[in-house]
Amino acid sequence: MKQKIALITGSSSGIGLKIAQIFQKEKIKVLMCGLDDFNQKFKVNENLIDYTKIDLQDKQQRQNYVQKIILNFKGIDILINNAGIFRNLQVEDTSLEDWQQMLELNLTVPFFLIQSFIPYMKQQKFGRIINISSQKGIKGAPKQSAYSATKHGLIGLTKSVALETCQYGITCNSICPAWVKTTPLIQEIQQTAEKIKLVFKKNFKAFQKINRKIMK
Repeated sequence: MKQKIALITGSSSGIGLKIAQIFQKEKIKVLMCGLDDFNQKFKVNENLIDYTKIDLQDKQQRQNYVQKIILNFKGIDILINNAGIFRNLQVEDTSLEDWQQMLELNLTVPFFLIQSFIPYMKQQKFGRIINISSQKGIKGAPKQSAYSATKHGLIGLTKSVALETCQYGITCNSICPAWVKTTPLIQEIQQTAEKIKLVFKKNFKAFQKINRKIMK
């Protein structure tokens, strides 16, 4: 039986990396891609057949990447759309650039990759597409209007693709995790904690001054 080939985007850390490691153990040939340089921890065994450092937001880079995969592997069997970007911003503080970056990576890139590999999946009458959405794709949240919109869109894309392709032996599903311990999340928590600490210090100093005046 031919070994299945899986492409996992955003797989240099977090959920994507864990999926890539598990797939290798399950004897699935794995194509990984991400923004980071190659790290030995990516490779569990010989089933990691390619790691590509790439910015999927760059249209030319992702077109070249898909062409390379098709040329070398004649398509893929499994597509995991995991790459994404998160910004914790009020709607009025979200710049058009922020909006476009989140829309591009969280929704346009999955659409492009699905569109690119569907013909090969149809031809072989087999395909598995998994889009990593979010709980914010089911319900909104403060300071996440743009992010939430893209993840809602990804779920909508998933449902429609599933209906379009089911007769070809292809399934398309979403996974909607809550908070995951990743580097961006840790940085966000650290930045928030630092802001709270600064506010506390400022208010505590003010309280001390007031307290001294009262005591006098």
